[in-house]
Amino acid sequence: MNRHRPRGFRPLMTLFAVTVATLLLLPVGGAFAQYPPGEDFAVTCLPESPQVGQTVTCTVVGAQAGEVLSVLVASGALTLVETTLLADDDGAASFTFDVSDRVAGSAIAVTVSGARSGTAATTLQVLAAAIAADGAAPVTPAARALPRTGAETVSTVVAGVLLLWFGLALVVASRRRAHRRVYA
Repeated sequence: MNRHRPRGFRPLMTLFAVTVATLLLLPVGGAFAQYPPGEDFAVTCLPESPQVGQTVTCTVVGAQAGEVLSVLVASGALTLVETTLLADDDGAASFTFDVSDRVAGSAIAVTVSGARSGTAATTLQVLAAAIAADGAAPVTPAARALPRTGAETVSTVVAGVLLLWFGLALVVASRRRAHRRVYA
């Protein structure tokens, strides 16, 4: 007996096979970078988690040789440093600043901008020093880890595609039932 299939069944199955093959080729877990790769123009500061009263040294690399760079170091609405630097022949520059007690336990944003190089930024987390119970030495909390940003969307895409195919399978099954009722 020749089994009758509704029109469009083969193209539907071909589309299903291509979709499954595509989903199998998608990277799953761990394939996503936690932070996007940066450009050549960058600013780094050490220490990354300074304490109140500590001196922070920031280094700029990748600027255009001889370029004038604008520096802004701020914590919220409080401006700590606002100055300009001149990049050397290698496109590097550096500056230092002291961490004020007015920013204890908060974040400091360091932004360096150049007309030709663009903008580079980093964020520092100021550690609040706590006094030990015996008053002998300050106790510092462990450095906070940076939060993971972004989201992995592969599982959401896979779930959406599977739900779509489940819905299509229900439509095909309902059409088959209707076809059987008409020709039975």
